[in-house]
Amino acid sequence: MTHVIDAMIEVGIEWVLVHHEAAAAHMADAESQVTGRPAVCVSTVGPGASNLVNGVANSYLERSRVIAIVGEFDAAERSSTVHMNLDLKSLFGPISAYVERIDAANLAATLSHVSNVLAGPLPGPVTLLVSASDQRLPTNPLDHPAALSNGQALGSGAGAVADLLASASRPALALGVGA
Repeated sequence: MTHVIDAMIEVGIEWVLVHHEAAAAHMADAESQVTGRPAVCVSTVGPGASNLVNGVANSYLERSRVIAIVGEFDAAERSSTVHMNLDLKSLFGPISAYVERIDAANLAATLSHVSNVLAGPLPGPVTLLVSASDQRLPTNPLDHPAALSNGQALGSGAGAVADLLASASRPALALGVGA
């Protein structure tokens, strides 16, 4: 995953190194909840990937805009490697709004779909699986969709709601996941 991390830094994405992948997933979840913008966490193969599960699952339940970039073995190795080899699509499928293996051929289409998922009315985490060999492939930035919008942490009616709550003698709110 060092190639992915280096590429992020090269294009100006702030990189925060954490002690454990679970912390990275929970940080991305919290960042997305506070800012309303997509946040990213990264892990390597095997146990590194499985350490993201709790944070990604929470972001699924909270509808947070999290992008989990997970390293995996190359296709030829996935069928023959036992150590540290997990079926990542099956692992992340139930706790992600979208899971896809990315490579140079499907990168633009996948990122376009990711953008739609994250901007949709019921967003959730997106898990992108990238093999070691695909991490090194050059891509053309012109092939990629426009950058994701920043979104808003609170809707435009938040100020009016805050005013009503401040003036209420016994305020109560019951909000669902779509609020």
